[in-house]
Amino acid sequence: MPLWFEDYLLKNFGAALMGSDFTRMMFTTFVVPKTFLSINMFPDKPGVAPDAIDFIAPFCPRKRLFVVTDGYAIRFCDRITNAFEKRYGFATHLWSGALPEVPLESIDDCVAEMAAFEPDLIMGVGGGSVIDSAKVAWLRYERPDMKKIEEEINPIFPLGLRKKALLAGVPTTSGTGSECSPTAMVTDTAAGMKIAIVHGELIPDFALLDPSLPAAMPPELTAGTGLDVLAHAADAVLCPAANDLTDAIALRAIQMIFKYLPRACRDGRDREARYKMHLASYMAGIVLSQAGSGITHSMGHAVGAVFHIHHGMTVGLMLPYEIEAYSYVSDKYMEICGALGVKARDNRTSLLNLVKKIRALMKEVGVPVSIKGFGVSKKDFDAKFEKLVSLTMSDPANVIPGVYLLTADQYRTIYRHAYTGRDLNLDTAL
Repeated sequence: MPLWFEDYLLKNFGAALMGSDFTRMMFTTFVVPKTFLSINMFPDKPGVAPDAIDFIAPFCPRKRLFVVTDGYAIRFCDRITNAFEKRYGFATHLWSGALPEVPLESIDDCVAEMAAFEPDLIMGVGGGSVIDSAKVAWLRYERPDMKKIEEEINPIFPLGLRKKALLAGVPTTSGTGSECSPTAMVTDTAAGMKIAIVHGELIPDFALLDPSLPAAMPPELTAGTGLDVLAHAADAVLCPAANDLTDAIALRAIQMIFKYLPRACRDGRDREARYKMHLASYMAGIVLSQAGSGITHSMGHAVGAVFHIHHGMTVGLMLPYEIEAYSYVSDKYMEICGALGVKARDNRTSLLNLVKKIRALMKEVGVPVSIKGFGVSKKDFDAKFEKLVSLTMSDPANVIPGVYLLTADQYRTIYRHAYTGRDLNLDTAL
């Protein structure tokens, strides 16, 4: 059975129709979780005004909370479970076995414990992989009849979730936006590839944003997750499914990233910078969900999988190449130039200014601007070059394109430039 994004009708007609001007003018959806933002998200006593727990509890008649987390984020979970237990008498259960990149087989135990506990509220507490693990476990809890969700799920057809439980996301990093997205990234370890499971019903019901949680992230992780946010926001501007709502949010998020990411990397205790980056991450997650992603992700997923580089750093690395490649068919990047104050008298100079500004940000936060800069030898790059291209071509961000469908030869050209960090030659066809 093919993966959902290989479906002929979806690939050739559905994606194009959903991203068309006609469709947006006839019917535009904008679905987000019920969102709470606070530096004291989980108090164990009632406050002067209702808080997030006061709002969530009435939606959970059986008062049974199942928390999905990992070995790092478990440190935050006691105050979360204590708050629900003391305030509203919730029974709670904690599963801390979530793994990076979400290997599909890694959550079998989680699903079994979830089915035995029978929660009516499931909460993912952690980074993107943890919240994605919670989504997939919740999906399998709700739909035990779906044995191979990566093949059976299709974003066009309803799933009928929420018959057993609601879903909440509590991000402890400022990067993926999984707490507000319809996507769960999983890994097929046998095939050695990442798979995006996408469905509108996977958008969590609640997003609880506490900027104090990512304060312990080291500078390298802060930089990587921050560049992931930048790629999400920029993709959302460039993709055809963008609209006035997504543009307004994405462009503001981009401005916030350039202002506050260097500060957050320099000093993780900078509360304003952490607050702004946590909010920007959420904003970028919202618009990525509505407008879609681009070749930053098809290429970033491949580079990350082949050379084992952090996802945020790979999509950040590929962002200038996405902007240059899309510039052949679209001038939407000029809106980003305007937001960042790098617009010049002509489009070409504006484009070059934008690419320079992105790479300057990467250097400022200590991230290489080339594949070689991550320590990948030329010998290793050449040996894995065709695998890199193959994975990129099969990624859903390429199969269902953001702006246009690139060929294998076009990707080869981009990768050769990206290895050394050279710009594309915009005087000739890609």
